[in-house]
Amino acid sequence: METQVQLSCRQPHVLVIPFPALGHVAPLMKLATKIAEHGIDVTFVNTEFIHAKIIASMQGKAENSSSQIMLVSIPDGLDLQADEREDPHKLMTEDPQADTECTACVIADISVGWALEVAEAIGIARAAFVPFGPGSLALSLHIPKLLDAAIIDPNGFAVLNYGLISLSNEIPALNRNEYTWSFPTEPNIQKIFFGSTCATVQAFKISKWVLNNSVYELDSPACDLIPSVLPFDSTCLSWRDKQAIGSVTYVAFGRFSILGQEQLEQLALGKIVEWAPQENDLGHPSIAWFLSHCGWNSTMEGLSMGVPFLCWPSFADQHHNRNYICDVWKIGVQLLPDENGIITRQEIQINVKALLKNDGIKGNSLKLKEIARKILVEGGSSFRKFDSFISQIKVLRC
Repeated sequence: METQVQLSCRQPHVLVIPFPALGHVAPLMKLATKIAEHGIDVTFVNTEFIHAKIIASMQGKAENSSSQIMLVSIPDGLDLQADEREDPHKLMTEDPQADTECTACVIADISVGWALEVAEAIGIARAAFVPFGPGSLALSLHIPKLLDAAIIDPNGFAVLNYGLISLSNEIPALNRNEYTWSFPTEPNIQKIFFGSTCATVQAFKISKWVLNNSVYELDSPACDLIPSVLPFDSTCLSWRDKQAIGSVTYVAFGRFSILGQEQLEQLALGKIVEWAPQENDLGHPSIAWFLSHCGWNSTMEGLSMGVPFLCWPSFADQHHNRNYICDVWKIGVQLLPDENGIITRQEIQINVKALLKNDGIKGNSLKLKEIARKILVEGGSSFRKFDSFISQIKVLRC
């Protein structure tokens, strides 16, 4: 038995822990697949609910690099008396599905910093995965300075006479309701969200690597502010394929947005589904525009497909991403609510017509699509950085 353990430890093994929300799980699963393609074994940990969804979505698919990915689950919740509630160290070290003795590296969503802290405590190399944009990360990392300068209070609220935060002349400024932790109408929720955002600073500090889905060439000012650290409803597809080229506005609001009945009625008639393969859809010839909540995954996917945006941000980093889309990259327009807080069908219609007449936005979208393509091919900036990360993982030993 000892000989078998020693042999298994010669192969680098990575443990991946996402934040338990599908918008966070999806990009980490893509990353895990790319890592597995380099011959590295990966264990991917999900809560039982999300684990079941992933297993169901994989039914009938041919085996490829995913055969090197072991999918394991942990309970969706713990008993009130469970020791793991006070000591998450036990959740990782006592789970029979996770062989931490042979784990060379833990990659965890920066929102679950406790996993990185446990990895540090038991001497495992750590990589923090950042599911939002570099501008939002830079803002989070500057929270201590904002507190020291009394620009924000201990709960993340803007102090009197302050409101607009600008980290650099080249980065869009944010007003007091657009901070990534802002919930203007829910102060108690904002306190919780601000505390969680502050925790990312510690998670960043204890990580050897920070991984982020971004394009350095498009956001170098924000990147340079970050310290260096070394089965779905398929009917939507057949419906989409029947539409004329450039005739469809793709609408997606993410997992956490809530629309009231009055607001929902303002949207155009179309095909409504619980989930759709967004990246695949955005590359389809029928898609003309992307009406988006401006979450970071959606921002990167729309940008990489060259689709202009109709921006409808709601909370967290979405306002910051909207500023980049509309003001910096100039690949979209902002939808504005009326006096009742409703984005009307007339507002959508006006901006769709504006996009039709604006060749500059479409041209910028295609230029950024080409930049995003080039960074991923051999010799591109993202290709080189990911290749360097893989090389460092391969020399790790448990």
